[in-house]
Amino acid sequence: MSKRCSVHLVFGVATGRVQGYQMIFFLINGCAVAATLHARPRGWQAVPWIAGTVAFNLVSSVFFFASLNAVVPFYSRGVPEWLGPW
Repeated sequence: MSKRCSVHLVFGVATGRVQGYQMIFFLINGCAVAATLHARPRGWQAVPWIAGTVAFNLVSSVFFFASLNAVVPFYSRGVPEWLGPW
C-alpha cells in the first residue's frame, strides 16, 4: 500500500466512515493537471495562470480541509453548507 493511500485510509478510520472528500480533492486536481498539461505560458501570459492556480487551489482545498475538520474540528463556523449533503 502506498503512503498516499494509507493517509487517505487514516481519515476513514478516524471518522468511522468514508466521506469521499479526499477522493474528490485529488480527482479534481488530477483533472486540472491533465487539462493543463501542455500549457506553457511565458512572460506576462504566465501571470493570469499563476493567479488562476492560486485561486483554484484555494477553492479546491475546501474538500481537503472538510475531511480534516471531521478528525480535528477547526472551522469556527462549521463546514460550508453546500458540503452538508455529502
